[in-house]
Amino acid sequence: MNLTYCVIGGLAVIRWGEVRFTQDADIAVLVSFGDESVFAEKLLKRFESRISGALEFAVSNRVLLIKSSSRVSIDVTFAALPFE
Repeated sequence: MNLTYCVIGGLAVIRWGEVRFTQDADIAVLVSFGDESVFAEKLLKRFESRISGALEFAVSNRVLLIKSSSRVSIDVTFAALPFE
């Protein structure tokens, strides 16, 4: 899967020198309006959901709540604009 994305939130802040405690990862992925379910389904094939009804939640809110294989929470935000 080829995605345009960026790391945001606490991990991004740490990268730029501001030490901050964080327990999750926040990622913004460029997804056109109407394509939320396509990307959410692909990500849910590789990652475990953190909530029941994750696909419906992602389509409604443009946020997919998943966790990594090492149990780290990941919030995937579907960004709509390239500069978002």
